[in-house]
Amino acid sequence: MSPDRKPITEPHFRRAAGPWAPRRKIVPSQSRGASARGYTVLEVIFASALAVTASGVAVPQLMAAIDDTRTAGAARYFATRVQQARMEALTRSVEVAVQFSSGASGYTYGC
Repeated sequence: MSPDRKPITEPHFRRAAGPWAPRRKIVPSQSRGASARGYTVLEVIFASALAVTASGVAVPQLMAAIDDTRTAGAARYFATRVQQARMEALTRSVEVAVQFSSGASGYTYGC
């Protein structure tokens, strides 16, 4: 140690305000946002508008995803039925077909 410096014997803490300085406690009457009785009308309207906007953006994407899932499921079902017809044709050694027929609710098919 150099002769012009004194040894530090006790910790030195900065007493100025900073992130480590003790902060005063905020009582509910001093906080912003919800008052003692609840939320203001403006806050409720803003939160409702935000929820409606988010829902409006999400619903078309959700509906498109549901349609895609249903289409993929129908394609898998049809591919399975065609595969079953092929296996039945091989098992019985005869021609087997998948037949489409129209009904009141749309087209149906079967072996």
